[in-house]
Amino acid sequence: MLVINILMKNIMVALVLIFFAPLAHSIQKSGVYLDQQVTFEKGEVLHLNGAGLRQELWIKLYVGSLYLADKNSNVIDILSNSSAYRLQMDFVYHEVTHTKLLNGWREGFKKNQDEETMRKLKNEIEQFYSYFNKNAVKGDRYRLDYIPGTGTKIIKNKVLLGIIPSVDFKNILLEIWLGNFPIDSGLKKDLLGL
Repeated sequence: MLVINILMKNIMVALVLIFFAPLAHSIQKSGVYLDQQVTFEKGEVLHLNGAGLRQELWIKLYVGSLYLADKNSNVIDILSNSSAYRLQMDFVYHEVTHTKLLNGWREGFKKNQDEETMRKLKNEIEQFYSYFNKNAVKGDRYRLDYIPGTGTKIIKNKVLLGIIPSVDFKNILLEIWLGNFPIDSGLKKDLLGL
């Protein structure tokens, strides 16, 4: 009987570890679990730099998170670095229309870029817009993964929507959240870990 009790306790401990171990390597923001680190296909390990809520008029739209090779709170350093990064958006609002998403991206690009840059990267920007032709619903996860030598991968719920190979595009994309005129200044601070 003693052997059976010991065996049962060991099985219970093992089950608890199996089910709760993944949570030990993540943090929670507004009900969304975020990994402390992620590994890209070529083995690059990125660490959670910061995470926060994108809000509009007190409405929580999505949890934004930024992953970098090395934690950094300096926007100039982040933008000038050629390392991989991930900007992730986990939607927590029941539905955000694709029109609202596109308007946000357009505003973010226009506020942070001059006309020459917008003209130069017009094709890449239009390609980016084309990936947001459906509404985002609660539980959707968008990942914008920059991989040196490949470009920026746009991924929705683990499905690759496309790749934008331009190196210049990676920075103007990040400037939507980290630029001088971010779409949400509170989220910018959170992404920078401030």
